[in-house]
Amino acid sequence: MNRIPLLSMSLFASALLMLGCARGQIKNERVIPQAGNFTKSEVILVKPTVTDQMKVTGDKANETSRVNEEKTIIHDRLAEQLIGDLVKKGFKAKRYVAGDKGLVLETTAFLFEHGSGAARALVGMGAGSSNLHVLVKLHHGADTLADFDVIATSGGRGGLISMSTFIHAHLTDASEKTVEYLDKHAGK
Repeated sequence: MNRIPLLSMSLFASALLMLGCARGQIKNERVIPQAGNFTKSEVILVKPTVTDQMKVTGDKANETSRVNEEKTIIHDRLAEQLIGDLVKKGFKAKRYVAGDKGLVLETTAFLFEHGSGAARALVGMGAGSSNLHVLVKLHHGADTLADFDVIATSGGRGGLISMSTFIHAHLTDASEKTVEYLDKHAGK
């Protein structure tokens, strides 16, 4: 029996399980920024992410201590990730301090779909995917300049490494998508 075709098919199947799926996306653009509403020269004040009403579904969604830990990580780290990514793109950004006035970026994580680690491991190709849904608002006082949702993914890890929720990958993806969107709409 010729083992080379069998080995080739086995390697191909293994590669498929390790492929990444599409990265996150922008959805539900409620307010699309108009040209010149904000520029990179203005300081963006980034508030910590609101997570208190975040719904969690999928694997380990009923493990209260894990869910609370994830909420804390998202609350504490997404703002820092956003500040770093904004600065890399040429924006001026810093953490919001109570009483600050100016251009404010607010994020609210409202849904964390853990998905299914088993489906990611056994099927791959997006099955059992894990997604973090974040509402993003950029405003100056009462004027909302941008209002949209980001659906962040973990990058579609498959195979045996797929049993985690990949929270840090979600935060990176959410931040990158948000900053790409703002960069696209920033005035000169």
